[in-house]
Amino acid sequence: MLKEWREHWADLANEHLLRAGHDVRIDHRSYKEQGVELEPTSHLGKAVEEMAARGEYAERARQLEEVRERNARRIERRPEIVFENLTRQRSTFARNDLACEVFRCVDDGERFRKLMVRLEGSATGTRPAQPAKCSGHRRGRDGRKQAA
Repeated sequence: MLKEWREHWADLANEHLLRAGHDVRIDHRSYKEQGVELEPTSHLGKAVEEMAARGEYAERARQLEEVRERNARRIERRPEIVFENLTRQRSTFARNDLACEVFRCVDDGERFRKLMVRLEGSATGTRPAQPAKCSGHRRGRDGRKQAA
């Protein structure tokens, strides 16, 4: 029942995105069902953010960082994963879309820069497009928000 509801919701959302002129799609399936090589991450929520702000390192924040690190290593081994994930969602994408996808896994500025250079060097199918908006904040190793 839940699976059918999620599929129906995705169909309706995609129909309305198309009507509104957006070149992006929502897929209700799990990463595994989609063939995505990355592990899904989760939103930490306000309570975990408040704990991090008080200097308390939450277990969920640590788990999220571990998943992000494993995903970053997967992207470093096979950067094409980023292009594959983006083309599942939209037919065209811009440099900012690449950056947002990498940004979800990589905190370190130098590591981020090196991955972006590799991705931009391969430029598999990138065409000018309206860039996606990614969050202006990211989480540091302690779970606290940091400016991008």
